[in-house]
Amino acid sequence: MKTVRVADAWRASLAEQGLSELQDWWHLAIDWVEPPNFRRGGWSGVTRLRVPGPDGAETLLYVKRQAGQRRRTLASGGRARPTYFQDFLALSTFRDCPRVQWVFFAEDGDRAVLVTRAPDGFVDLGTFASRVEPARLFAGLIAVTTALSALHRRRIQHGACYPEHILIDPETLRVRLLDYERWRYRRSVTAAAHADLDQLLRRAPFLDGRGRDTVLRTARLYAPRLTLTAPPAPERVFHHA
Repeated sequence: MKTVRVADAWRASLAEQGLSELQDWWHLAIDWVEPPNFRRGGWSGVTRLRVPGPDGAETLLYVKRQAGQRRRTLASGGRARPTYFQDFLALSTFRDCPRVQWVFFAEDGDRAVLVTRAPDGFVDLGTFASRVEPARLFAGLIAVTTALSALHRRRIQHGACYPEHILIDPETLRVRLLDYERWRYRRSVTAAAHADLDQLLRRAPFLDGRGRDTVLRTARLYAPRLTLTAPPAPERVFHHA
């Protein structure tokens, strides 16, 4: 299958820069954010690129490229499509859920490119926790769990609910989620919340018992049947820069 989608606001700007097709992005000579991930018979990786945005200002974009990594899902109609299609579908349709802005998506056979705009001023949850005092961290955890509720209330599990995939603005406490490649519908709000929060708390050793309690108490406001017990926290306190 061959597909090209360009966000309306970016169409003219990308056309001027010769970035309107998959091939244009595929052969860009830009450095990897981290080494490409080789798994499931293919590979994927993320690079950064600064380009003039629709308003002419320099804008940081994340360029995700993959080949040979495909999945069959209900959302794909049972056809094997690049896993970035699942991510793009969430970014372009989950309008009331916390997400970054998509700029460009294309797939051609087993190759795909997904380009998103880096949200200014946001940091990942682990970095946020290392920089703020406990009271601010607790407020941030409430904001994160409330943001996740927008998914869970629709019975959607994020599926990759790791601290590095949760971005938060230290000033406003706004939240954005990354990497929706593994999202799926669950049978209930509680099931979606249980799966994501269990995953998050197991990957967040920087949270102590009070922080974990804050997440679960906030989640029970929208998922009162949630019986998840937080994994044991490390025997240490918060660390601040």
